[in-house]
Amino acid sequence: MKKTRRLARKERLRWELRLYIADSSPRSKLAVGNLRRLCEQHLKTQYRITIVDIVRQPSMACAHNILATPTLVRVLPPKDTTVVGTLADTRKVLQALGVQVEGEKGAAALELGFAHIGHA
Repeated sequence: MKKTRRLARKERLRWELRLYIADSSPRSKLAVGNLRRLCEQHLKTQYRITIVDIVRQPSMACAHNILATPTLVRVLPPKDTTVVGTLADTRKVLQALGVQVEGEKGAAALELGFAHIGHA
């Protein structure tokens, strides 16, 4: 029974996002809040967020070539997408991630192979 529930949850999971932060700095706190709000509003229950504090886990920053914080990385669906900043500009973040926004024309908001937004 548990295995079935885990499998069902995994099938529903469409987005996996990893947010690299530096301790509890104001910009890190802002990015965490903005990401949670964005996911709740636009991705509903189909997402998982992993927060990586590079002060406590510096090896993760080195292993994934993280040079600045906060940095958001799209893990699933697979695509090299990175957004740097507090994630305050929801529209830009959604476009960078390739999330279809209601009211946008076309099949996808933007299809970007790599997105790097300075102050999103």
